[in-house]
Amino acid sequence: METTQSPPQNLAIVAEKYVKQYFRDHIDEKYFYHNFQHTCDVIEAARRLGTGYTLSLTDTEALILAAWFHDTGFIERSQNHEDASIEIAKKFLSEHNYSNEKTEKIIGCINATRYPQSPKNILEEIIADADLFHIGTKDYNGRSDLL
Repeated sequence: METTQSPPQNLAIVAEKYVKQYFRDHIDEKYFYHNFQHTCDVIEAARRLGTGYTLSLTDTEALILAAWFHDTGFIERSQNHEDASIEIAKKFLSEHNYSNEKTEKIIGCINATRYPQSPKNILEEIIADADLFHIGTKDYNGRSDLL
């Protein structure tokens, strides 16, 4: 009988280090918007928005992991970069023995950041809003110029 190891409780911390290094190793300097700082901003917005809901620990973890990976595929291509982001996330999650059920939530969240957005549940709504959170901020014009 084959047993699988549970993912570590600090998988979001492991993901943060992985994504940070991934951006360092692969990001082209011409990307001023879809970069590590944008990813950190989306995570912060997702956390802030998520506190307004009663999310389980599993859903909160899925939301944060999806936010870490949502734009990693932009390194490979700008058009439909979400598909590449999903593949990068799936590889990472598989290497950390993350369950298929939980992985599907993350895939759904990453897909929800696709424009035009069409989230199908509350987690997807939160990350979709977090990805565009800058639209409602004072520095909207400056941030949008980077895009």
